[in-house]
Amino acid sequence: MVAELLYRYCEITQAQIGRLLGGIDYVSVNMLRKRVRARMLSDPKLNEQFMQWEERIKTEMYNVKI
Repeated sequence: MVAELLYRYCEITQAQIGRLLGGIDYVSVNMLRKRVRARMLSDPKLNEQFMQWEERIKTEMYNVKI
């Protein structure tokens, strides 16, 4: 889920995400994101957790002053 959130909200590439997550390549990050999205469709609990994290990120980003 972290990879998906980083991709959505941090404006970094999948290659950069891979480096942050221990040195995996961008193809692996892409496959990881696809698997997480597919699992969220079949697992309501996981989907709810993701939505909670996403809402918290949106709230925190809204409160950031530049």
